[in-house]
Amino acid sequence: METCLQSNGWISLPMNVRLRHGWSEGQRFRVEDDGESVKLVPESATSVDCVLGMLKSDVVFGIEAMECAISEELSERHARR
Repeated sequence: METCLQSNGWISLPMNVRLRHGWSEGQRFRVEDDGESVKLVPESATSVDCVLGMLKSDVVFGIEAMECAISEELSERHARR
């Protein structure tokens, strides 16, 4: 299987490879260069960077609102134990 490096530095992964691994647009990879070859290692789908910006919304929350929501959720989870 071959692919070609484009002038902008991009390399296209064949569709059958993307489908087999369940990769879609936005999948992030770590690049490992051992001096002789390069390996693309997919980053965990739970990484915030992988999902950041995927949900579009006009609503913007500040850090205080997010911290409050996290605190409330943790309190609820603790109360259920």
